[in-house]
Amino acid sequence: MHTGDVQVGDLNGDSFLDVVTIHGGVSSQSVRVYYGTASGPATTAGWVSATPVAAWGTAGGLGDIDGDGDLDLVTSNQGVSPDPYRPNFMFRNNAGVLTSAPVWTSADAGVQNGVAIGDFNNDGWADVAIAKWVNFESGIYYNNAGTLSSLPGWTVGHSETDKGAAVADFDDNGFLDIAFGGDPSRAYGQDNGVFTQIWANTDPFSGAQEIRTHDVDHDGDLDIAEIHFSTGRCHIYLNNAGVISTSPDWTYDASEVGNTLAFGDIDGDGWDDLVTGYSGDVCIRVFYAIPPECLPDLTDDGELNFFDVLEFLSLFDAGDAQADFTNDGQLDFFDVLEFLQLFADGCP
Repeated sequence: MHTGDVQVGDLNGDSFLDVVTIHGGVSSQSVRVYYGTASGPATTAGWVSATPVAAWGTAGGLGDIDGDGDLDLVTSNQGVSPDPYRPNFMFRNNAGVLTSAPVWTSADAGVQNGVAIGDFNNDGWADVAIAKWVNFESGIYYNNAGTLSSLPGWTVGHSETDKGAAVADFDDNGFLDIAFGGDPSRAYGQDNGVFTQIWANTDPFSGAQEIRTHDVDHDGDLDIAEIHFSTGRCHIYLNNAGVISTSPDWTYDASEVGNTLAFGDIDGDGWDDLVTGYSGDVCIRVFYAIPPECLPDLTDDGELNFFDVLEFLSLFDAGDAQADFTNDGQLDFFDVLEFLQLFADGCP
């Protein structure tokens, strides 16, 4: 079957991660849950949706919408010609069991294709952002004490080709911002309920399929990553203290069409790696994160300690160029100061 999205979370509270799959095919059974076990997720769905209207599921998001401590599920949907429009759904989690029919259906129907969940107005309740395709405006459905609004309370103000939504406080001002993949992809910064576009990529690439936020470079702020369906390109835009690069800081160009991307520490080195998914004879690629060099770790043991200080002093006394931390071609007191500063700062 066609699977448009996968979400992972502990829905039934048994400490094992469950797999939620969002499906195409215009069916009332557009969502399935494969419950986790000690040996991994089950291979047969333990829960299947029964929506009142058949829908082509495009994306999902897990979050505690009703504030009862467990994960509810929100899905974005579409149909197919001649009836391509569908609403969004929310399935409530009641003590570990999702309702088979949605308890919330948005009042607006459209071609919807991306879900992001976060408390945008800082009222303690999780709101829902939905990306929307041509002729519909991406926006945020606000949560009123556990009940989602039937229509968006804020929209981007244009009806273009958005696909994929991601949440982050890009400028670290205490309010969540929102990013949507599109032509171009854009981010909107928030200041106490007022949203302003703060970023758009400037590259001539189209067909964004998914967008994510992640602290790629370990500098404490969230960067933006996107993958494109039409070109197969994957981009990372770094965020430096609230200023996001408009052209990619890293890119990969695949011959296949791009579908999805995710981050996780696959090799256990403390740095999250990138996984990209495609439609084609190469369906998955893994890009390992390369940690920056730790210059004061002169013993190359992965730790900063007294032995590195001893090694620096030995190199300095021997006139070894490796002790030239200022890179000025000579060894002097400034090299000592630079080494001590780097040592104090620690390694990534």
